[in-house]
Amino acid sequence: MPIHVHSKRMKCFMVGRLHALPSWMVVILIFVGTLLLSNCGGGASGASGGAGPSGGVSISRSPSGDMDASDVMSLTAVTGDPSGQGVTWTGRGTGCPDGNCGTLNVYSYNHFTANYDPPGGMTGQIQETITATSVANPSNFATISFNVNLGPSLVTTSLPNATYGSPYTAALKETNGTTPFTWSISPQTPLPQGLSLNPDGSISGTPQQAGKVTLFVTLMDAVGSEVQGNVSFTINPNGALPALNGHYTFTVGGSLTLQAGLGATAGSVHAAPNGVILGGVMDATYQNSIDLFSQINPTSTYLIGKDGRGVLLINNNSQEAFAYAFAISASSSGTATAGSLVELDPEEASAGTFQLQDSTLFSGPALSGTYVFHAAGEYETPLSTIVPYSIAGEFTANLSEQVTGGEEDFDDAGTTGTNTNLSGSYTWASTSRGVLKLSDGFQYVYYVVDANTITLLCTGLPPTNSMLGVAKLQTGSSFSNASLDGKSIYYSQAVGSTDKSSNGQVGIVNFDGGGNFTLSADQNNAGSASTILDSGNYSVSTEGRTALNGTTHSWVIYLQDNNLGALVGTDAGATSGEFYPQQSMDYSVASFSGTFGVSTQFSLVYPLQMQSGLLFPDGSGNLTGTLDLNQAGTPTQDATFSTTYKLDSSGRGTMAASGVTGATVFYMVSPNQVFAIPTDSSIVAPLVQEWISGAAFPSVRGQNLDSSQRQASTLRTHWLQHGVVHPAL
Repeated sequence: MPIHVHSKRMKCFMVGRLHALPSWMVVILIFVGTLLLSNCGGGASGASGGAGPSGGVSISRSPSGDMDASDVMSLTAVTGDPSGQGVTWTGRGTGCPDGNCGTLNVYSYNHFTANYDPPGGMTGQIQETITATSVANPSNFATISFNVNLGPSLVTTSLPNATYGSPYTAALKETNGTTPFTWSISPQTPLPQGLSLNPDGSISGTPQQAGKVTLFVTLMDAVGSEVQGNVSFTINPNGALPALNGHYTFTVGGSLTLQAGLGATAGSVHAAPNGVILGGVMDATYQNSIDLFSQINPTSTYLIGKDGRGVLLINNNSQEAFAYAFAISASSSGTATAGSLVELDPEEASAGTFQLQDSTLFSGPALSGTYVFHAAGEYETPLSTIVPYSIAGEFTANLSEQVTGGEEDFDDAGTTGTNTNLSGSYTWASTSRGVLKLSDGFQYVYYVVDANTITLLCTGLPPTNSMLGVAKLQTGSSFSNASLDGKSIYYSQAVGSTDKSSNGQVGIVNFDGGGNFTLSADQNNAGSASTILDSGNYSVSTEGRTALNGTTHSWVIYLQDNNLGALVGTDAGATSGEFYPQQSMDYSVASFSGTFGVSTQFSLVYPLQMQSGLLFPDGSGNLTGTLDLNQAGTPTQDATFSTTYKLDSSGRGTMAASGVTGATVFYMVSPNQVFAIPTDSSIVAPLVQEWISGAAFPSVRGQNLDSSQRQASTLRTHWLQHGVVHPAL
C-alpha cells in the first residue's frame, strides 16, 4: 500500500518524493514530510529489496521487532547510490482503524530517516509494511513488515487478602502488550517480609507481618512499553501477632528542623487489627501556627512485625502526611495497650507515645475529680526569641463541665509564679476529644485515655507555643509530709547550659516522712555527665502541693498519691518531670530481663535524638536491642546492637556504649519500669528515656519488619501516590 498525504480518498497514491540537494544545501536544509498510511492490503514479513553500497537500499529500525501502539519506530534508509538522490517512503497496513494506519514523519538528507507513529483508536493488532525505494533506481528498494500491538495495561489493582504465617499465592494480571513481560515492584514500596515476586508476575511466600500493603507495580513488555499502578491487599493477623485494635490516643513532640523550633501533636486514631486506620482526629501546634481538629483519613495504614515493631502512616484532611516507626511496649490478650513512636519524615525530629483508650467514656463528660497535671514546651516572643516554659498544678472538675478550683506553678525560663484559685470549664465531644479552658488563660485540647488519665496539648496563651502534658486523677487525699515517705525514682528535663542543648536527670529521692530528703542522681547537661548528691527539706500542703528546697534542687511538686507526682522547677531551664515510688527490693542484674519498649520523653530543645524500639536484657548482664532513631531530622531505622549492663542493689544500672547507643545510666522503678539518661559527651541534647515491659506477646528477634520495608522514602512515596503533599517534600 502506498502512502498518501492530505486526501484520504487517494487510497494508493505515492507522494513525498525526496530529491537530492546540492552538497552545500545538504548541510543546512532538512526536508520534512508527513506521510499518512492508508489501509491498502498487507505485506510480507521480514525485509526485502536491493542491498549493498553500490545501489542497493537497506533499512535499520528501532525497535527491531514488533512495537506497541504507544511507541514510535525510528527508521533509517541507506542507499549506495553515488548520485545521492535519496529514497521515497511508502507504506501500507491491514486491520487499521477507519483506514488510518498511522503516519510517517520524514527527515532526510542523503541517509534518510523517518519516524513511524501508529494510529490512535486501535482496538486490536494491526500489520504494517514500510518500503524505502531508491529515487535514482526504483528497482532498488527495501521493505520491512511488523505488527503493532496495543500497549500493555495493568488489570490488577487489588489482590486477595493474605493471612500472617500462612502460605500465599496471587498473580498480577495484564492485558495487551508484546510478550514476554517483565514485572517489578518499586523499592520504595517493597513486598512484606516473607513474600517475593516471581518472573511470571505471581507473588508467593509466607508473610511474616500483618497490615495493609500498597505496592507500586511496573509492567514492561518486550518492546519497552511500560505501565505503572498501585496494587493493594491486606495481610490479616491470625492471633499470633500483637495488633492495634481500638481507639488510641497519641502525643508526639520534637523539633521542626526546617524552622529550628518545636512542634507538638496530639490525637486519636481508630485502628483495626488488619492494618487499617478507620479514622481519627488530630491537633498540632508549631512555632508559628496552630492546626486544630484535622480529620485523619481512612487511607491511613500501619504494618506490624513479629516483635511488635511497625510503621504507622497517617494522612489528614489538611493534606498533611506523617510517617512513624512504632514499638509496642504493653499488650493484653493480643491487643496493644501502649507503645512508643518516632517520626520518620526528613527534616523533622519528633517522638512520643500512644495508649489504648477506653471508648466507653466517649459518650459523655469524662472529667470528674481532682487532676494533677504538668506540661512543658516553649513559646516565641514578639521578638522571635524562643523561651522554655513548664507548668504543674491541679484542678478539680465536675460532670457539669466546670472547673471549680485548683492551683498551679509555672517556670517561665526562670521567672516563676503561683496561681491559686484556679477555675474554668471544659467542653466534650464524642470523638474522645475535649477542650479545657483555665482561668490563667491557658487552653488545652485533651484526649481521654481512661477514667484516670487525659493527655494535654496546649493551644492558647501564648498563641505560638508548643506544649505537651498529661493530667492524672489524684487518688490520695489529706496530704502531709508523711505522704512522702520512702524512695522515689524521678526524671527531669530542662534546657541545657549551652545553645541548643538539654539537661536531663534521672535519680533516687529518699523522703523521710518528716520533711527531709536526700537525693542521688545522674545528669547529662549539654554533654557533661556528672553524679549529683543533694539534700534539703520539703513541705506538703493538705492539697498535695509540695515545696522542695535543696542545695542544687528547688522544685514545686504536686502529689497524685503518696510518693507519686509531677514536678516543676524554678530555674532558667524550665525543669519539668515526674517521680514514681520505687518498688522495694534488692536489685541485681537478674532484676532486668525480658522485653522493654523504649520511648523518649518530650524535650524543649533542638537538635534532638529521638528513638523508639525494643530492648532485650537477659538477666545476666547482656543486652541486645533494635531501635528506630531520628537525629535532628535524619531517620535511621532498624539499628540493632549488643552490649552489656550492670545493676546495683539500689536499682541504679549502667549500660555500656555500643555502635548504636552511647553509655547510659538507668534507674529501675520496678522490674517493669525504668528511666534512663545517656551520658556520652557527644550527646549534647540528651533526652530522658522510659523503658516499659508489659507486652504479653512472644519476642521473636530477627523477624521484625525488614529494613527495606521501613524506609522513610517508602512512606513518602505512598502518600505521594495518594496525592498527599508533605510539607517537608
